[in-house]
Amino acid sequence: MLLASNLTHAQNDTYKQAVAAFVENYNAGQYSKIFDAFSEEMQTFLPADRTVTVLSGLKTQFGNIAGTELIDFKNGNMASYKATFEKGVLQLNLSVNESTRIRGIEFKPYVAEQVNYDHVVNALSGINKQQADLIFEHVKTFPGNTQLAFAFVENGKPAYYGIIKENDTVKFTTNSQKVFEIGSITKVFTATLLADLIVQKKLKPEDEVNRYFSFPFNNNTRLSFESLANHTSGLPRMPANFEASVDNQANPYKNYDANNLHAYLKDELTLSNTGKKTYAYSNLGSGLLGYSLGLAQKSDYRDMLQKRVFKKYNMRNTFTDRTAAAGKLVTGLDKDGKPTSNWDMSVFAGAGAILSTTEDMATFMTAHFKPSDKVLALTRKPTFVVDEKMEVGLGWHIIKMKSGQSLHWHNGGTGGYTSSMILDASQQKGVVILSNVSAFHPDMQQIDNLCFGLINTLP
Repeated sequence: MLLASNLTHAQNDTYKQAVAAFVENYNAGQYSKIFDAFSEEMQTFLPADRTVTVLSGLKTQFGNIAGTELIDFKNGNMASYKATFEKGVLQLNLSVNESTRIRGIEFKPYVAEQVNYDHVVNALSGINKQQADLIFEHVKTFPGNTQLAFAFVENGKPAYYGIIKENDTVKFTTNSQKVFEIGSITKVFTATLLADLIVQKKLKPEDEVNRYFSFPFNNNTRLSFESLANHTSGLPRMPANFEASVDNQANPYKNYDANNLHAYLKDELTLSNTGKKTYAYSNLGSGLLGYSLGLAQKSDYRDMLQKRVFKKYNMRNTFTDRTAAAGKLVTGLDKDGKPTSNWDMSVFAGAGAILSTTEDMATFMTAHFKPSDKVLALTRKPTFVVDEKMEVGLGWHIIKMKSGQSLHWHNGGTGGYTSSMILDASQQKGVVILSNVSAFHPDMQQIDNLCFGLINTLP
């Protein structure tokens, strides 16, 4: 992703101020403030609406920026930073003028010290050579004990494959019944629960969640169920009071409970899109959606998910409580390949609490290919146009391909796992990848790249 105009001379302190302001506004979802910090040339080059689209798209893929480290400063013209995001690492190149206005900004893959992986052995078998080579090239840089579980669906029929990296060898393993955290793919299931209640005429998409709370939201903000499901509510990615609740970065959501959420909604809630409907990916929005569905039905989100979604689609090894997966759970790895904690999502369950297997995920995918399923069809229906390349449904991102086809996609990432899921309903095909690759591993984006690559190998 490149956003650039002419580069000019700037001072070191100026860059410190500029990058700090950029990170703060980016993490808060305040993209209009970033646009206001552009130079006139940059504002002409990248208008306000496009700035929002580009930066929200970046956040969808990589999440918030956890930190920046200066790695180069070229002739006083451009500073290069290692930018560590929630879901990966990028290089941020920044050019500003003496007034701290941004005149050029570029995000590109971060290339650390080059490591030679020629010694890693491709011992994959049981699938065609194109798929085996594609998998190997995308996973060879991952640490030892990495596992990826695959589901390939062709003509509505699933097949399974698994790999493990051991002793610098990538080889086949059977893991289709092994359990992984699926991270933000949970949002698709939360939206499916909403769609089920809509079809059952228990809720309407435009109904406001406010009616199920005993207090008014800050600034009298009104939020609809649909806006939470398709990321057009204007809510930030995370609530402003979240960081104060974190006492363990390896399990960051554990302490953020309903009391924290209520306090935020009452006293701190702000929107980034007042006056105009825009797309801005929000973990907060999806967490609030799941929580509000429970309130609306006077039930518990997790119980509703079990009864209305998991049971309905025969997903017997899919859970929101990892203790139920004892003996089947693949150990998550941190960015350095060491075992790490699972995530307890607390009130954010609707944003990322699900654990599942590729067998169950494939079962859910094939259900999308049944014309009689009105609930799943509703989730795939476009509800908002982001740009010429992407729309959003309920939970799903709808990727518009040059060929004219539409792919429904979502990914997920936690401290110890990364996942990706793509389906083509018109061709009744798709791919699911579940892995124990950390969302903080610098090459985690390879999971999405591999998923998109593999669907192109299916006829």
